[in-house]
Amino acid sequence: MRNCPLCQTSIPLLDRESPQDPAYPPRHEDRFARSFRTESQTRWLVFGVLSAVLATLAIIAAGLDYFLTGGLSWAKPALASLALTEGLLAIAFGTRGLGKVCLGSAVLVGLFLAALSSFSLDVHAWLVTLGLPLDAGVFSAVWLVGAWLKRPGERGWDVFGFIFALVALFCLGLDLLLHHFLFGSWALGWSLIVVLGLVPPAGLFFFVHFGLRRPLNLRQLFHF
Repeated sequence: MRNCPLCQTSIPLLDRESPQDPAYPPRHEDRFARSFRTESQTRWLVFGVLSAVLATLAIIAAGLDYFLTGGLSWAKPALASLALTEGLLAIAFGTRGLGKVCLGSAVLVGLFLAALSSFSLDVHAWLVTLGLPLDAGVFSAVWLVGAWLKRPGERGWDVFGFIFALVALFCLGLDLLLHHFLFGSWALGWSLIVVLGLVPPAGLFFFVHFGLRRPLNLRQLFHF
């Protein structure tokens, strides 16, 4: 013990080697600790966002096929491959083998597309002109979303803007590939309507995040 030279109040001496208690109350400490996501919560948050991207692609493919043909024809291989990709991603995130399983999923999805379309399409040249580019597009989209979520810095509304922009680019590429596969020329059709519907909300999300600096708690939004 020692005394303050001004008021002569006794001051206890602290052992430098012993752990010191925090200066804030336990209630504040617990709230501060809960503000950080654990590794498991972050991993499943990324999985939820990637699943939303795959579900959006599946809805677009099924809707376009039904609108153009009145049923499901060319969209069946795409839907099956997206479902397979979703299952492989679930295994990857559940076993923490994201890199290896994602790389293997790209190969498996391509092989699955080849086997499935051989029964649904009477065309042998589809694999090089349509199947592999679509497989590469899906794999690239999943990888880009994961890389965007793992980048340093604050994440919020910009994640949705990036997803909307990525879906718009994927639809443009899909439209070009389908038109070249069916008619032998490069042209854009239905994808322009999709882009017109996706680009404005994507720009709005980017503006809210970078312009207005409005935060977004993704953990609460996806209930993680």
